Amino acid sequence: MARPREFDFNQALQAAMLLFWERGYEATSVDDLLRRMKINRASLYGAFGEKRALFVQALKHYEKNFGYEPLLERAKSGSPKKAIKELFEETIKTLRETPPAERRGCLMQNTALELAPHDAAIGRIVRENTEKCHALFIQALELANEKGELTKTRREISDLAMFLFANLSAIRQLGKAGMDESVLRAVKDNALKLIE
Repeated sequence: MARPREFDFNQALQAAMLLFWERGYEATSVDDLLRRMKINRASLYGAFGEKRALFVQALKHYEKNFGYEPLLERAKSGSPKKAIKELFEETIKTLRETPPAERRGCLMQNTALELAPHDAAIGRIVRENTEKCHALFIQALELANEKGELTKTRREISDLAMFLFANLSAIRQLGKAGMDESVLRAVKDNALKLIE
């Protein structure tokens, strides 16, 4: 009979995700993970598998907890345009309130740069996440059309959704790089002109 876990699985996974987000995959050692997760090696391998398997679980955890679903909920219950604008503003506010050394950017984008070019399975996870985010922006913009806030064709909506997502992603990465808030606001303002 297997022994019951002596640690909280979700807390340990959250700790691993934050460490990968902070340092990246390659710069995070198994010993670093054990310390941060507060578990032993047997528990790590028994519950999560090896480091790469844990990283995949951390990416899924990130997607579940840091996705753009709240955008769609706000778009459904109120003004979709306002929901999109608020998402951009909240992203900049979070960056402003986070010390530059603690800004992490986006775990999916960090992973796209670090691992996706030479790891097909990880690349697929990153692409699927991008497609999911794109779809959420499409849904928000379609709601804006339905509510009379926009008049765009399906093709225009798809292109605009990817443009907005890409600019929001750029703001997060520019913030990670320590760019001044005025730069972030310029990106935001120019992106949002397309939904005025």
